[in-house]
Amino acid sequence: MGTRTRRTITYLDLEELFKSGMTITLKNGSHPKQLRGWYDATTNEARIYRPAHKISRDITETILHECVHAKCDEIFAAEKVTIRQECKAADEIAKKTLRKRPDIGNFIKQLWGIEY
Repeated sequence: MGTRTRRTITYLDLEELFKSGMTITLKNGSHPKQLRGWYDATTNEARIYRPAHKISRDITETILHECVHAKCDEIFAAEKVTIRQECKAADEIAKKTLRKRPDIGNFIKQLWGIEY
């Protein structure tokens, strides 16, 4: 459990997710359960709900959070974690990544060709 929070999402991680076909969809409507984002492993899509975010940095943080879910098998390896533990770790990893790489949002925008 302690090794997870030391990890961050890297530029290489993002390139791997992009090459795997992961899509990022920015939704103008709210999620029925008021979620900020959702990763669907069956479609390899991260859905980001704009109304749940005040500024661009918040959207970047949510995208990074969903990228953790997309890479959960690699990040959590053989550890057995609940979805609640995974979400908590995803929050911590996303925040740490943004602190370490404050310009990562621009990289995400260029790589996926999205604006927010």
